[in-house]
Amino acid sequence: MKKLKKVFSLTLALALSLALAVPAFADAAYDFSNTLSYDGEEDWVYNANYSANGYTDPSAENVKFSVSPVGVARIRWASEWRICEFTAYVFDQDCVVTRKDGLPLTRVTVIAFDDGYSGLINSSHYWPYERIKSATLFADDDSGCAYSFETSDDVGSPHMISKKSIDTVFPFETEMADGDRITGTVLEYRPLSGQPEQPAGVKTANPTNDKLTVNGVLADPTVYKIGGSNYFKIRDVAAVLNGTGKQFAVGYSGGKVTVTSGQPYDATGKELAGAPSESKTASRSNDSIVIDGTEASLTVYKIGGSNYFKLRDLGKALNFYVGWEAGKGVYIETGKPYSE
Repeated sequence: MKKLKKVFSLTLALALSLALAVPAFADAAYDFSNTLSYDGEEDWVYNANYSANGYTDPSAENVKFSVSPVGVARIRWASEWRICEFTAYVFDQDCVVTRKDGLPLTRVTVIAFDDGYSGLINSSHYWPYERIKSATLFADDDSGCAYSFETSDDVGSPHMISKKSIDTVFPFETEMADGDRITGTVLEYRPLSGQPEQPAGVKTANPTNDKLTVNGVLADPTVYKIGGSNYFKIRDVAAVLNGTGKQFAVGYSGGKVTVTSGQPYDATGKELAGAPSESKTASRSNDSIVIDGTEASLTVYKIGGSNYFKLRDLGKALNFYVGWEAGKGVYIETGKPYSE
């Protein structure tokens, strides 16, 4: 549903963007030259690129951009049943894309989650497609979607994505109601035109009111969303599990976080402060994480001096069950072992 809504909203945006003329993409179409096979099925893993020049020189494309892209990103969306990899120009300003041959746009293709959806622009609900000569990618778009614009001959534009999406959505991980896990990863980001590359591991941590229940009891942890995934303060998790069969102690000294399962947690009084009020900068933590005497390799961010973890990573390491249900949100059951 989210994907369909995004197609609808962008199609409307295209319909309202009645600018100049738009570029021809001779030889563009989908490039399956790098198509891989998966479980014997062609196109289960596929490469979706419209660029005529391999995203090396924006001026060589058969399109005209109103502003220069700041970079190129190689992105992978994956689920248990499909993997999609594609390349996209990255923009940090609103960008109007037009066809050089003046042909009108008729469709918009949205690469989101692990699949692509295409929507008509020449619907009776919008302006007739003869009048749609340009499309706009908005700099404040944070959907994680990449867009390609097509003509009546099914010839499309290079993919375009906002820098805000690159910075705030990825890495992405979620579990659907049917149990399917979807991940989104920026495999590579290459700056163009002398633009500085984003410092490795630096992200924006956004406040979220997503719920957490533990054995049916609602908890009030401090949770940030980074790249579409929720990150929990480890001391909050220790506090909500204290007194259960999955309790664990937390210690910190000299850049080392120690976690000892089965031991009671010694509270500091600063746990479970509730939802944060503002976004903060999150940096990949340099602290070593030692769980029951063994150093663990986990994705950990440092926010405001505290280490934040993915709940599933802790559940797997300490063998407690983490689930998600629509309307209920994330929940922990300490009487059940961890399960994928």
